[in-house]
Amino acid sequence: MSLPVATKGEEGNPIDRGSLFLIHSGLSQEAPGSERSTLRALAFACPLEEEPWVLDVGCGPGRQTLTLLRSLKGRVFALDAHRPYLDRLAQSAFDEGLAHRLTVVEGDMACMPFPEESFDLIWSEGAIYLVGFQRGLGLWRPLLKQGGVVAVTDAVYLTETPCAEIRAFWEEAYPLMGTVSENLACAEGVGYEPLGHFILPREDWLDYYKPLEARLDLLAEEYKGEASLEALIEIERQEISLWKRHGDQYGYAFFVFRKGPSAVLRKEVASR
Repeated sequence: MSLPVATKGEEGNPIDRGSLFLIHSGLSQEAPGSERSTLRALAFACPLEEEPWVLDVGCGPGRQTLTLLRSLKGRVFALDAHRPYLDRLAQSAFDEGLAHRLTVVEGDMACMPFPEESFDLIWSEGAIYLVGFQRGLGLWRPLLKQGGVVAVTDAVYLTETPCAEIRAFWEEAYPLMGTVSENLACAEGVGYEPLGHFILPREDWLDYYKPLEARLDLLAEEYKGEASLEALIEIERQEISLWKRHGDQYGYAFFVFRKGPSAVLRKEVASR
């Protein structure tokens, strides 16, 4: 649902999920991104079927889901574990006259209730970290039709030698985080062919962080004295400060891949 914010507070206690969702309720997106970048990635995925079946995994409040609905003529399935996000997305789609092509599904991205080879396109912005980049691509691959496309954003190191503060933060928040080249190799290893990738621009982070900062300020004033919420607000502010100081050392990358032949088939072809 978000940039991989640390999952434990200063004393090592689990984050209060109620406070986390209170902070993030009302935001239009739960990770760096923009309609500009969604459309840029979609261009790598095309051409698709005239009315493709699309699955948006970890859709959150659905900023990118609505972009997909507006841009494509097919049916879009949006899956998330947090029901209020799905309800908000469903209302937004209804308001835009798009609800007839949207199906919202409350569920777990690691165990999704769809038959194999159901989708022409699987999309996921800011969510694959919940299962890990390589594992997520491997789990979702059977759901794609032959030649189908997957497009995901993932946090990546932009340098081979990040500073100690960056390394410590991300080893806690997202231990499986790698570089762009490592992610490309992971995707190839589970049966995908690259169609394109790019680093999200600074503006995409500001599109996420500016509204979040405003909400943190509002809640800090409204809920002054509530220790669990104040602690989480401070963690979120530390995350934003880290990016402002060291955003050149890490970023979000958009990856677009086509489902290739299975490893078994590749081995058979290579042996002929």
